[in-house]
Amino acid sequence: MMNRRLWTVLTLTLTTLLAGCGASDPSFVRLGDYENDAGAAVVRQLIQTLPELAPGVPKEYCIVKALDLRATDMEFTHQFQDLKLLFVSRDVLGEQEDTHFPMNPKSGLSPIMLQIARMKKLSAEAYEVEAAWAYKREFERKRFKTELVGGQWKVTELETLDRYQTPVAK
Repeated sequence: MMNRRLWTVLTLTLTTLLAGCGASDPSFVRLGDYENDAGAAVVRQLIQTLPELAPGVPKEYCIVKALDLRATDMEFTHQFQDLKLLFVSRDVLGEQEDTHFPMNPKSGLSPIMLQIARMKKLSAEAYEVEAAWAYKREFERKRFKTELVGGQWKVTELETLDRYQTPVAK
């Protein structure tokens, strides 16, 4: 009898705790939903505003999500076919032995990494997005606001959070 009562109390407690683990925060965006139209608009903004990186060197791009740089689905990258850029999946990247930079083992190139780091839903038609680009030792991380305006996602840069670019030789 005592074991059954204890078991019931434990079961109810665990059920209550697990129910509380859901996304009760209305601004919460599931990681799988980072690959939405708002996220794509921010990636386009990153690409359009990239500085001139390694002139004359062929470029490849890799889109990742979250702080731990998870691979995005290659279906997501198909949205950028009109840009005529070469995209590579995070899943196939290796590491350069001496520099530890990410490297595409097929081409030997280090891709420009485009990261959707965090997303926060502001409303049904607006998000706040932290995103970044990185290429070898250079990077920039920014905070954006995306809003659906007239059926199109408008991206507004709010602030630069962090940046490092190799100094230009004079």
